Amino acid sequence: MAACSSGGSASGSGSASGQPYVIGFTSDFSSNFGYLGLGLKAGLDSYWDAINKHGGINGHPVKMIALDDDSQVNRGVANVTQLVTQDHAIAIAGVMYSVICSAAVPLLTQYKVPEICGVVTSNLMHPANPWVYATTTDQAAYAAPQLTMAEKLMKEEGKSGSQVKLAILYALGSDAVVQWADDITSSAKKMGWNVVTQTVPEDAVDMTSQITQLIGAKPTVMVLAAGNDAWVTSGMSQLGTAGNPFPVVSYDVPGWSTVQKVDNHSFYYVSALAYVPSHSTQPGLEQFAKDAAAANVNPNATYVLRGYLQAVILASALKGCGWPCSGAQLEKQLNKTNFSTGGLIDGNVALSSSNHEPVGSLAAYQWNSAQTAPSIVQADLKVGY
Repeated sequence: MAACSSGGSASGSGSASGQPYVIGFTSDFSSNFGYLGLGLKAGLDSYWDAINKHGGINGHPVKMIALDDDSQVNRGVANVTQLVTQDHAIAIAGVMYSVICSAAVPLLTQYKVPEICGVVTSNLMHPANPWVYATTTDQAAYAAPQLTMAEKLMKEEGKSGSQVKLAILYALGSDAVVQWADDITSSAKKMGWNVVTQTVPEDAVDMTSQITQLIGAKPTVMVLAAGNDAWVTSGMSQLGTAGNPFPVVSYDVPGWSTVQKVDNHSFYYVSALAYVPSHSTQPGLEQFAKDAAAANVNPNATYVLRGYLQAVILASALKGCGWPCSGAQLEKQLNKTNFSTGGLIDGNVALSSSNHEPVGSLAAYQWNSAQTAPSIVQADLKVGY
């Protein structure tokens, strides 16, 4: 756990006093998805705060400069330009919009600066672009775990082939999510399933009308890629009022606190990231809970752990990079990264020049009012298409 514990990554006790490592951050703070960017920032900040109090990395503090891109491509690219050329950031974190992640690639390539994206398209991972890293995996790779879970649920109901009608519901605005939907559709049709699709505009207030239409279509199961926690909460409440006419398999955009609030036994949550219990025997989760508490942050709030994981990965590479460390040198260290997160994800973060995805398997969870924590209903769901 030396790479992921706050104290273990530091050079000693006490505040760091050397020149800082500068990390750039661009994300949405102001649209109806702004809370996601703020969650990412809170996760990164909680780690940097803790590590700087324990001597920093190689005797140097980490300074993160955070800018709001409002999920606008032009603003995101302008932010990356400023962070790299004016602020001399050696890495970019926090990018949660796949279009911004992709649009920044020419800049990253020109200035040799790596970027960690929260949502990333498969073409940047296969093959791995030298300067782009996923926080977990590329978004389309959630397709196979979600479909595997949906198929399990259908088998339990004695349904297969044309007996299954799959509803696909997703938010517009992200190329990565469109890739996910395309892969879900293609795979489901190969299984002989019928498919019905509804999309939610990114500026929508909720997905009430889409849920209403899907209820009318009478699917047997739904896979969900909603980009807003409030949509998920209201949508699952709507399905609950309708008697839970079909199970819903979501991926881990909504936070754990939202999953708890949903409190619906028909909601299945396929996640790359762990739930943080009040007490944990996993060292990484225990440290994360302490760092979040010190920063007055709910560790199970949306995207907080995702941001914290970005910081843990960057810190591991910075420790190996030494001082000074350029973006090009940091990229080489990222490709040597291999450490246990102590429970933040399943298994090690193991990156290489050909693999820029820290997560290789996910788990499906279920949570209802009879539980004080989510239960795993299916483990070791392999990522893929």
